[in-house]
Amino acid sequence: MKTLLNTLYVTTERSYLHLDHDTIRMEVTKQKVMQMPLLHLGAIVCFGDILLSPALLHRCAEDGRSVVLLDRNGRFKGRLEGPTSGNVLVRRAQHLAHSDEAQTREIARRCIAGKLQNSRQVLLRGARETEVESEKHQLSVAAVALQRALEQVEHCGTIEALRGYEGDAARHVGCPAGRRQRCLKCATRRQSRWQCARQERGEVEDRR
Repeated sequence: MKTLLNTLYVTTERSYLHLDHDTIRMEVTKQKVMQMPLLHLGAIVCFGDILLSPALLHRCAEDGRSVVLLDRNGRFKGRLEGPTSGNVLVRRAQHLAHSDEAQTREIARRCIAGKLQNSRQVLLRGARETEVESEKHQLSVAAVALQRALEQVEHCGTIEALRGYEGDAARHVGCPAGRRQRCLKCATRRQSRWQCARQERGEVEDRR
């Protein structure tokens, strides 16, 4: 028996697992060898000849805890799961949207537009807070480029073109010091927002 990542692996054959109030109790030849709260478990995996009580199976099904049955060599035999939650109409709508190219393109457009808009806001904030005029200019230029990319994304006709606009916009989010690290990381640092540029000039020791 071993617990990994909230999953109980039962490898001792002819062991008996049953429910004891809100805990799971394991017995071998009628001797208790383990008892632990069910709250800590997300799944139970049984190898070989393992006996589970009906009450334990019912409780696992009610809690949404899966019970997996394997043979002694680890070959999958079956799985017990309770009722799945979720709205079937939402799932159906998701599958239909995936099959509809126009709807898929619109979802991708909104995701990319949100990403570009968030990046632009970070750059504008960095331009307002920096005291170095050259860096302020570079960030302002990058923010304008992202604004143009947002306008292009709004009138884009294919998903491939959307990907192209997203990749082209990523060029303008480079570090103002000319390094390949992202300016977004520099702009949101608390100690020194443009420490990367100062490191290029030899003013600050690079501690990263």
